[in-house]
Amino acid sequence: MRLLYIKIKNFKPFSELEVPTEGDLPEGLILVRGRNSTGKSSLFEAVLWAIWGANAVALSNEDLINSNHTFMRVVLEFEVAGTRYRIDRSYDRATRTKVVLSRHDGSKWVPIGDRVGTVERAIQDILRLDVDQALNTLLVRQGEVAKIALSRPAELRDLLVKVYNIDVIHDMGKHIEYLEDNLRARVKALEEDYVKPERLEQDLRSLEEEVATLERELEKNTAELESRRQSLQELPDGTLVDRLEALQEQMENTERDISRTLEERKHALKQAGLPVDSEEAVSARRKALESQIERTEKEIEKLSQESASINQEIGAIKGREADLRKKIETLQDASADDSGVTRCPTCSKPLAPDERDHIVSEYREMIEAGRKRLSKLTQRRKEIENDVRKLRHRRSSLDLALRAIDDVIRHDERIRVARQTLEELRRHLTSTFKKVGVPDLDALLSRYGVKDLPTLRNQARVLKTQIEALERRCEDLRRDIDRRKDRIEELRVEVETMRQRGAEIEELRRYAEHARYVRLNLAKGFVSDWVFQKRLIGIIRRVTVDYLASFTAQQYTSIDLVPASTGRTPGLVLEVYDQRDGLRKRKEKLSYGDRTAVSLALRMGIARTMSVLRPLRDSPSNAPRVRCVMLDEPLSGLDAERRQAVVLSLVNDSNFRQIFLITHTEVQNLEGVPVIEVEKSGDYSTATLVLPSEI
Repeated sequence: MRLLYIKIKNFKPFSELEVPTEGDLPEGLILVRGRNSTGKSSLFEAVLWAIWGANAVALSNEDLINSNHTFMRVVLEFEVAGTRYRIDRSYDRATRTKVVLSRHDGSKWVPIGDRVGTVERAIQDILRLDVDQALNTLLVRQGEVAKIALSRPAELRDLLVKVYNIDVIHDMGKHIEYLEDNLRARVKALEEDYVKPERLEQDLRSLEEEVATLERELEKNTAELESRRQSLQELPDGTLVDRLEALQEQMENTERDISRTLEERKHALKQAGLPVDSEEAVSARRKALESQIERTEKEIEKLSQESASINQEIGAIKGREADLRKKIETLQDASADDSGVTRCPTCSKPLAPDERDHIVSEYREMIEAGRKRLSKLTQRRKEIENDVRKLRHRRSSLDLALRAIDDVIRHDERIRVARQTLEELRRHLTSTFKKVGVPDLDALLSRYGVKDLPTLRNQARVLKTQIEALERRCEDLRRDIDRRKDRIEELRVEVETMRQRGAEIEELRRYAEHARYVRLNLAKGFVSDWVFQKRLIGIIRRVTVDYLASFTAQQYTSIDLVPASTGRTPGLVLEVYDQRDGLRKRKEKLSYGDRTAVSLALRMGIARTMSVLRPLRDSPSNAPRVRCVMLDEPLSGLDAERRQAVVLSLVNDSNFRQIFLITHTEVQNLEGVPVIEVEKSGDYSTATLVLPSEI
């Protein structure tokens, strides 16, 4: 059975709920998460109530209905053996309980029962177990996990008797008939996976031939790889080739730099006016230019001072002329006083008319003399400016020649350094060739049959590329060989497994014939105990051991239910083997956390056996169809490491189509696990399915 969809209205804390809102509930582990008292357990109760009614949750309908309402309803869709079913159960205080069970025929829903009794019988036929058995396998209630490990021997046996309903065995012939059916079903199941060993051996031989072919190819490629590596080792080191190329390039660049500098030096000599090219001539020319520049500077300075003096004198003459003209104007405009006397505008001295005219005449002569002097000064200033201009032009020419001389000196130094560098590069190149064992580049290129260094480098690059390709091919061949060898080992194991399975099929067939003989010919009496002790407990033990080892991180590797009795009361004692201590231990020797893990493992084992075993008088001929389990807070007694181990085991458990796990305990590394988040707001709760891609 796989739960697909649930819709709830007014059930306990849920007012309106639909999970999921689209699509179906996924398979595998589904985490039901939420704070305490949010309604996680109520979600399980809604599922149980929808299928079996109030008896399945040990509460009355009035206890289940939300206190704010008079009506509740749960619609549940589930799948069994590829068929989709829907059960719609509701309760109203006025009209009481209504229930409708429908089956989907591929296009529409077809009702198959609309009464409580009819639906209950149909559910039992569909699931192939009754409500009590379902509740003891489908559901692990909160606080029930440790019950198994803490129970007394008689209680443990009674628990298994109740789960498997062994007390109802009355007709042993019927039971053996079911055993025969079970044996035939097992034979059929074994035959479905059975392959004749001869066919597997043929595949085995084909794989061995493929491995031989691949190994030959690997040997050939390995030899080729070694040859290429040897060829690469014979070539000069790539770093050496790079160094040779770098030296050649540096030498060529240095020679070009020398040639360019010589041309620039030649041009600088011409600018410097040196017809003779010698160090002495350059030095003498530089000193001469410096001396000429110094004399020119002094002449410019002298003329500049004379020009400044002339400018100063011109300014004085112009000022004096302006002053005289103002005095003349003043004398001419001055009028006589009442006595007919004119006063000097400068000293207020009384002037007669002829005295005034004489002063005016003197002033005009002074102005004329100033003008003549000003003309001479102006002419001289122009001559000075012309001379200064010529001197500065000469100075510029001298500076240009001096810079050219400096350029010649700088070029000489640059040429000297470059020639030293070139000589050093030649020595370095000769030393490098000597290390390779050749006198020069031509000999090196001739040794390897190439025309230049880039071709030599490319040859090494090609060899490296070929080597890398061969290495990848060899690695691929090794992986292919390893995969085939692994498959060969698997096939060998499968051959042995199929031989054993064939023998098991024959044994089960003989066993079925023997069971038929017993059913038809032998009397009743010992079958119940044999089934319980030899058959049922053995299967539970085998099924449970995987859960036990996984839940306890391989500390406990086997589990047994040992027959025991107290007086006349038969019982069972739980024992586990502690791999760490190398001891068999009973519950009294286990810690609380270990008891919880062991109990949960046994509880999961019991649930799993219900889908593979029906050793009961009134069991159907086929196994029950409930491959779904709901776990309500089973992790509270475990530490973080054990919780992690249990949850990871449940994630990877393919024996159940669905495992619903309620927990509010933190569990790490749950990527990929869908979650039903249960939250409460006010008086009502909500539940939302969150898929891994949405987390």
